[in-house]
Amino acid sequence: MEHLIERRPEFCRSKPADILRLLHQPAGARDAGGNPGPGNHRVRRLIGAGFDIADFRPYAAGDDTRFLDWSALARLDRPIIRLFQGLKDNPQVVAVDASASMALGSPTKFSAACWSSMDRMLRAVSAGDPAGLEIYRGNERKVVHPLRRLFSASQLLDVIGMLMKTVPGGRCTFSDQFRFLAAHCPSHAELTWISDFLPEAPAMSAASRKRPVNLIWILAAMEKNPEKALGSRLYDVETGKISFSRGDADGRAFYRRARQKHEVALEELAHFTGGFAQCIEV
Repeated sequence: MEHLIERRPEFCRSKPADILRLLHQPAGARDAGGNPGPGNHRVRRLIGAGFDIADFRPYAAGDDTRFLDWSALARLDRPIIRLFQGLKDNPQVVAVDASASMALGSPTKFSAACWSSMDRMLRAVSAGDPAGLEIYRGNERKVVHPLRRLFSASQLLDVIGMLMKTVPGGRCTFSDQFRFLAAHCPSHAELTWISDFLPEAPAMSAASRKRPVNLIWILAAMEKNPEKALGSRLYDVETGKISFSRGDADGRAFYRRARQKHEVALEELAHFTGGFAQCIEV
């Protein structure tokens, strides 16, 4: 899994003009190689008009006669239609976890999630792909209808404003929310889920098997090295469950193994669907 460091300021405390300027400076230089970003690939389909001939098939009633292959007709004495390779939109849906645990860190994990979600959306829209945003805060769900290539500045500011006004809270039930998201989104949409994925790692759902799924794991410094950041104990702010105390060596070892297992689960799910897994540290 690729690990990046988020060095941009707290999202909700920044001015919209500064946010727009910094959106062109993502957390890491992932474009140089490795995982493709949204809009960097297209779905191949066969259509009646395009640029390159991809295949042929017999003429059927109702076909456009402009695409008849006249040379094939002369040779074979039967009408043949030329099929061309065209480009199909690669819609993006970005989901952001706004549960209580995302308020940890400095800057907060939710701030890193906001920057990452805007990066994903703008890269998709600049490539001509529609991009939508969903924010999950406990049982609340906020939806931004897909932006397209020719969107206005006011639409972009509306998205930024919605993120800035969101205060993390509630408990994340990732499995239920992910199944809901995968089920109601377009079947060919690429999904990006940005979360700390605690306390559960994602599981494969039937609705996610036929599309790319990207998982961006937001991790605070105190979660990566809790021994250095803790006063006395580590506990889950959403459930109140204590993971281990400072002097609990067995608890620390169990936590490290669980975190590594968590990372493997994220990678397996993303790679199985043709997406990518990424960790952003704050």
